[in-house]
Formats: sequence, structure tokens, C-alpha cells
Amino acid sequence: MNRVDLESWLYRNADSTRLSTHELIDRCEAEVRSHAEVIAWKHALRVAAATLRRFDGQFGLPASEIFVTREVCHEVARELSRHEPELGSIDETAWLSHAILDSIDPEDRRVFRVWVRQIAEREEHRIWHEVVVFTHHVARALIEKAHLTGELDWTFERTYPKVATRVMQLLLREYAAHLRESRKERAAQAALH
Repeated sequence: MNRVDLESWLYRNADSTRLSTHELIDRCEAEVRSHAEVIAWKHALRVAAATLRRFDGQFGLPASEIFVTREVCHEVARELSRHEPELGSIDETAWLSHAILDSIDPEDRRVFRVWVRQIAEREEHRIWHEVVVFTHHVARALIEKAHLTGELDWTFERTYPKVATRVMQLLLREYAAHLRESRKERAAQAALH
């Protein structure tokens, strides 16, 4: 069921909801999109944290911070592309606010379950692709922000695992910042409607 099908169903069953058709669908889409975004970025944080644990405490040879940053970001992006989160069963009460659910007759929520599932899967996949692309391209920003160098340090202060651990910590902060920024943008967009 796509948006047009749902709109047609709502027009035929106008007494099923206390909101206008477009307002209801727009609010549902925004809430599902926001929820899918949170799920995707939190899953990316978990995958990145697991990758961080792999580097922690390992012995390694000196390595350039720039080289390690590029390689680690590329590796994490590849790892993320193989671990897209699965939505499992979708309970519309977890994906939609009580205000929206209360505006829909309980008997007619089954129609919304199908539509919410489809839009959640589509949005989660789109956002996951965004997370992977972001991770793949974030190396340059991390290098600039953290003032990373291309020099080798033969005192073993900057070994591959130590630099990789630092890069993963920076990447985790970038994910958290990106999630916070996305939430602010969504809230601002919601305020406009």
C-alpha cells in the first residue's frame, strides 16, 4: 500500500479518523521517518562500538593517522553495509505517537499497520544507505577536525591500533552529533507544519 492507496482509503472512510487525510499521512510519515532514523543511527553506533573493541589493546606497528583514518572509515562503512538492521515486527504504538493513534478508529488501525510497515522498511533502508555513505566519506572531516597527521611515530605512541581506537572514538562522536542534528532538523520541520 502506498500513499495514494492510503489517501483513497481515507477518503472512502472519512469517519475513520479525526484528522484531515493529508495532515494524518504527513504526520505519520514524519514520525515513522524519525523513528527509523533513530533505529539506524543507534544500530550504527553499536556496530562501530563493536569495531572499536576489536582494536582496543592490540599491539601494532607505527602508522600514519591519515592512512589509518581513511582505512578505518572505509572498513567500518563496508562492515555497516553488511549489517543493515532488521526491523522485525512493527508495533504501530512504538512508531506513532498517541495523538495520531487516538485520531484513528481502533478497528481501522490494521490498514495503517500495513502502510507503517512499508514506509518504515523503505525509510530505514534509505537512512541506512545514508549512514554507510556518511561513514565512507567522513574520513576527510575527521582528519581536518582532529588535526591528524601523515607522520610516522617510531616511539610507538601512534600505532595502528591506538590510532584506530582514537578514530573510532571520533567516529562515534560524529554519529551521535549527526543523530542530534537530524533530530533538531526534524523538530524544526515539524514546527513549520
